[in-house]
Amino acid sequence: MGNEKRTIGKYISNNVGWAFNLLCSNLLFWLAGFPTVQKYGYSSTNYDEYGGIPSGGEGSGVFIVTLVLMCLCYIIYFSRMIAYLQSDEPHHDE
Repeated sequence: MGNEKRTIGKYISNNVGWAFNLLCSNLLFWLAGFPTVQKYGYSSTNYDEYGGIPSGGEGSGVFIVTLVLMCLCYIIYFSRMIAYLQSDEPHHDE
């Protein structure tokens, strides 16, 4: 019992919170960040007829903020997975 093999399935079941963070960061990027940059671009010099920056309710910064958030979640999630799978310590369910 103390010599159980570590698997990806066990990692996912023990890291539901990080999986949720990864899912939510992807949703934010693909539903808010990407459509904003696709529609308006990422620029602070693209003014409308009234002198404002026409970049939606979130502003053009929504793209870079959601992109960085998503990338950080990927880096953290998969680096934790690699560390978990390469560990020599036996797996313990909490």
